[in-house]
Amino acid sequence: MSGILSARGGVVLIALLAALAVAPPIHAAPSAQASSGFELTAAPVGNASAALRWTALPEAASYNVYGVQTVVIDPATTDPTSPEAQPTNHPLARATPGTWVEVAKDLRTAGATLTDLPRERTLAFVVRAVDASGREYAQSAPATVVLEGAPGDDLVVDMPTFTAARLSWEPVPGATRYAVLAAPAGQPLAPDRARQALTETTTVIDGLPPGGSWRFAVLAQDADGRVLAQTRLQEVVTAPPMGPMFGMR
Repeated sequence: MSGILSARGGVVLIALLAALAVAPPIHAAPSAQASSGFELTAAPVGNASAALRWTALPEAASYNVYGVQTVVIDPATTDPTSPEAQPTNHPLARATPGTWVEVAKDLRTAGATLTDLPRERTLAFVVRAVDASGREYAQSAPATVVLEGAPGDDLVVDMPTFTAARLSWEPVPGATRYAVLAAPAGQPLAPDRARQALTETTTVIDGLPPGGSWRFAVLAQDADGRVLAQTRLQEVVTAPPMGPMFGMR
């Protein structure tokens, strides 16, 4: 398998060029050759989502979408606070990079927005047309999308008081709400129940216990709660409790 080595933020990347050149078998990966006139485009929405559009074929009853990670990221050197280090249950996150997997099926329109993708990765997709008998009979050429640099990465945290954290983040196209994840340092992030349907791009979390470290991230979601983007992790340290002042009784 041929590859290209490059560096991004100290992380070694290996481009799996063969993933685009080799057509794998059905259900493990597409095997048909690209059909003339069956075009596919892919564009990032947020750093965890991509919009796919393809040519509508008159004989197609539905469409199936397959995807592959075309870049390997060494987890040993990945910044643990970056979005790409955050876990997701998407099939592409569980698959070995370079392996095609089915990511959507039985689509009845000539387009789809794929959400909760592995954050800030480089991915490729193909679409296969399905006839009325359920047979996949035509395949598009692959389309590559780079999620790194798409909106959703930035999170700024400052402390207006000793026990309050103010979070600010960038808007993400198509997002109708934002959800805050929070946890003490060393514990897994969990949804902040009071901040799961924010419509503004800033919020203040008050009443943090003194003398502790807290981590935060924000998810951008569509109207159905699907993840379009996730910010990087940011950590704050609250001031320790104040002891008795000298000379005071």
